[in-house]
Amino acid sequence: MAQTRFARPNVKSEPNRFFEAALEHFCVAEAAGPSAQSDYNLAGLSVRLRIAGAELSERIKPALAHLESSSQYRPDLTVYGWEGTMAPPAWDETAFGPGGEIDGFNNDRFRTVFHVGTATLSMIDCQEGCALFWTRDARRLPDHERSAPLRLILSWFLQSKERLFIHAGAVAHQSGGVLLLGPGGAGKSTTALLCLEYGWSYIADDYCAIDVAEQQPRVFSLYNSAKISQNWLAGVPHLKFLLPLPPIMHGDKHICFLKNKAVRQLIASAPIRLLLLLGRGDQNETMIEQGSAAEALRAVAPSTIFQTSASGAITLQRLGELVRRLPVRRLRLGSDFEQIPSKINQCLTGLK
Repeated sequence: MAQTRFARPNVKSEPNRFFEAALEHFCVAEAAGPSAQSDYNLAGLSVRLRIAGAELSERIKPALAHLESSSQYRPDLTVYGWEGTMAPPAWDETAFGPGGEIDGFNNDRFRTVFHVGTATLSMIDCQEGCALFWTRDARRLPDHERSAPLRLILSWFLQSKERLFIHAGAVAHQSGGVLLLGPGGAGKSTTALLCLEYGWSYIADDYCAIDVAEQQPRVFSLYNSAKISQNWLAGVPHLKFLLPLPPIMHGDKHICFLKNKAVRQLIASAPIRLLLLLGRGDQNETMIEQGSAAEALRAVAPSTIFQTSASGAITLQRLGELVRRLPVRRLRLGSDFEQIPSKINQCLTGLK
């Protein structure tokens, strides 16, 4: 976007006018074709994607493919995505917040973030149930965006529907669902994929949705993607079949999509029975220890708030409710990977 200075926005009216002007550019791109429309069931809500451009569609849809559904009703959210031309910004460079939030364009109705580095705009109108995702060039979108597309838009939308988009992994067994908590590098992907290998159901390795309002809190799948470290893969070479060709990388991690590799083990949701705080130990044996609600909150809240741009106060309140209602354990990952799924199952079956 141009760096020309514009008048300061009128908070009451400017977001609406800009949204409408931007949507006109989507309509032009959609008419020029090719375009695609698809519906999804996300956390019990209906989401429709209208994507103009084959390249952008290829970078957004694979991670969501396992949740595709048919809908004959008005969706809860419609996302319009395109690349190329965009309405002139109604702000100047002084309006940018630390996370790309636009001053005057974030209120009870609208949420707006523009990332200069990737030249992407995410904007939602919560009142009307529609959102915009624009990028100047879909080919320049970083590969990690392919593993968790529309992250900001979905986090805003879910929060407006009393759900949470959180930074956590999740797996499920016959005894129930397990939320995997910890910062990047703690072992969420390792644990989720090892459980997948041993016949568990897979929900997420990095991002998922939760509903705390239910009597038994529930976790929902958002993406069927997984990240596999090259170093870790050397120890489990039989999982190389998961990797796509050509490879898709995020740093030293391969990004793979499980829809075409392990579809029978992908599930949309599960009741949460256990919160696991992950950490890597220097021992051979995997250890499980008692954890606390405060530890669980520290493990999930900062990264969730930072990576989603959702309301921090609401997120903290709902996460606080979650960690107080469920048992918490610490999982110290040992070097003997084969122990991990059985140790988690032992912990699950031992819960009252």
